[in-house]
This record gives sequence, structure tokens and C-alpha cells, in this order.
Amino acid sequence: MVSRRTMPQKETYKVGDVLKFSCSQGRIMVGADSVQCYHFGWSPKLPTCKARKVKSCAPPVQLLNGKGKEIHKEEYAHNEVVEYACSPRFLMKGSHKIQCVDGEWTALPVCIGNVLKVVIFQGECIFNNLENGYTPSSEKKVVQGETVRVRCYHGYSLQNNQNTMTCTESGWSPPPRCIRVKNTGCSQPPQIDHGTINSSSSAEERREIHEQRLYAHGTKLSYTCEEGFKISENNVIICHMGKWSSPPQCVGIPCGIPPYILNGVVSHNKDSYQYGEEVTYKCDEGFGTDGPASIRCLGGEWSCSQDCINVSCVNPPQVENAIIHNQKSRYQSGERARYECIGNYDLFGEIEVICLNGIWTEPPQCKDFILTTLIGIFESSEST
Repeated sequence: MVSRRTMPQKETYKVGDVLKFSCSQGRIMVGADSVQCYHFGWSPKLPTCKARKVKSCAPPVQLLNGKGKEIHKEEYAHNEVVEYACSPRFLMKGSHKIQCVDGEWTALPVCIGNVLKVVIFQGECIFNNLENGYTPSSEKKVVQGETVRVRCYHGYSLQNNQNTMTCTESGWSPPPRCIRVKNTGCSQPPQIDHGTINSSSSAEERREIHEQRLYAHGTKLSYTCEEGFKISENNVIICHMGKWSSPPQCVGIPCGIPPYILNGVVSHNKDSYQYGEEVTYKCDEGFGTDGPASIRCLGGEWSCSQDCINVSCVNPPQVENAIIHNQKSRYQSGERARYECIGNYDLFGEIEVICLNGIWTEPPQCKDFILTTLIGIFESSEST
């Protein structure tokens, strides 16, 4: 099979192992996307990857004496499945599922049996079968005056949009018949997070929709996700009988391994990160970041990482006529060094210097107070 990948890939497989398949970009899978190893071999059949675009299917035909479990849609995608169930007192012959395969439906099952109609006896009604609908009640025999709740399938309704029938002396009222309702339009389509709705309508059509706030039955709309997000499923919704089909979701694109930085490592490193996840860099001893130490996964890309720079300081600056208490050869960022003047010298400035990201703050000076005072007086008298 051309352009098919399997996960996981091994030389041999044991009974119970499951293989998942994916097709390369531009190809579409025909068949199941996973198979399992049994004692007799692989099941179901291995899928194929088609280079050409596969066709979707029109709505499947109605099953005589039965019904489909899926909500009716205007179009069904390739590989989509519809399930059927027979009406009460009918038996199904064939598979209860049909599948859309490249524009064609697989074989439809058959419901075998006799269709029983509503029977009326003196003072009671018997409910046996309702085409295009059903009753949640398990009671099949109802006495005159009692009411039964009826549910019609999507797109059908009892007479005058009622949802109950009453047993009268002349039978059920209204008659037990679900009739197709008129195709109704849809209101404004659902909004999705991180996504917008595409519109191919003309300006006049958009103005008409805005004024009436209705989209015609059968209208299709598609969604586009913001940058950094991708559609989780089919991006098209359809207006059917006044209701929109379920909208997709825009999910954040995951990120790969965080960028490597010198003099630092990532805490809890792994191969893949979900949208919004953060990782924190830990710098080697004597190094630190000149900003936030964490980065975040934003739509397949990482936010800008900081470098681990040398933040330690070597020997504090020398001050004439001063000593440094407990002097070390290296100081971490934030550490301090204290000065003390010797002899008759006095300290001018801060008594301590601080190591800030590899740079010392301004050191003090040790001066002869008397000499400094005399010089100041002399300079002051000269200037006057």
C-alpha cells in the first residue's frame, strides 16, 4: 500500500496488538484506521490510501419497516456509518450498519415481518407502530380518555405540532402519523473559540440574512481557526430543519522539544507539549536569566526564551585604605561585600557593595577627614 504509515512499528506482533494507520498528506484512507492481530491474522482488512479525492454520499434511502438512528443530514462523508433498527415485531436480515465508501452505500438490511396498524376496540386503543416516530411508553393498549406521549423523528411532527395523542371513541386524536414539517431556516450559527465563520454569500445575501436573522435550509458554513490553532474535525456545519449541525473546535497546535540554551537545562523535558503548557529553564550555578525563566507553547511555537548569563561577580573592587570583611573569590548575584576603613580614615559612601547580575555597585571611599575638610575650605575660599 502506497504512502501508509503504521504505529507502532515493530518486526513482529503478538495476538492482541493493535496497529493504527495514517496516510501521507494529500491521500485519503479507505477502510478502518486500525486493525488487531488475532490467531488467524489481522482484522479487519488493511486500509488503503487513495491519491484521488474520495466522494461523499447522498442521504441513504429510508428502510422499509425500520429507521435510521442517525440524525438526517444532507451529505455524509467517506467512511461515515449509519445504523438502522427495525420497527417493533420486525426482524432484521443483514448488517444493522451501512457505510459510505467513495460515494456509494454498502448493502441495506431488510426488516422482515408484518406491519401492524392501530387497532380500535370498544373503549380502548392499541398502539402497534408509528412511521417516522415512536412512543416512550411501554404500554401498547390504552383505554379511552388516556393520553400517550409521542416523539417524531427529526424533521417530522404530529398534526398541529402536538406531542401527545388521546384515545377517543373514534380512535386516536390526532391520528398517529408523523408528517414531514416544512423546511425551516436556522438562526445565527454557533460561534467557536479561536475561530471565525467563512461566508461566500454576496453582500445582498448577507444583508438579507442579517435583517431576517435566518439561513435557508441546507445552507453550509465553514470555520477557519486563528493562527496557532487547527480544526479538530470537519469544519463545515449544515442548516437542517431549523437546527445547525454540531460545530467543530479550534484546538491549539502542540509544540515540540523546547529550544536549547547555553549554560542551562529544561525542567521535566519531554517530546511534545500541548498548547498553553509552560517549561522552566534552570541555569547552571553562577548563571541566571535576564528576565522570565519560563517559556510557553503558543500554537506550535515557543515564546522567546532567555539566555543563561553569568550573574556572579569576582573579587569586589579594591578601595584604598580599606579592608574587605570575609572576602571570597566569587560572589553570587545578590550577595554583598562589606568595607572597613583603616587607621584615621573615614568612610564616604555605602559601607557595602552588592553583586547584581555580574556587576558590583559603586564602592565607597576611605579619606582622611581632617585633610579632606581643609582642602574643602581652601577650595571654597579660592572660589570666592
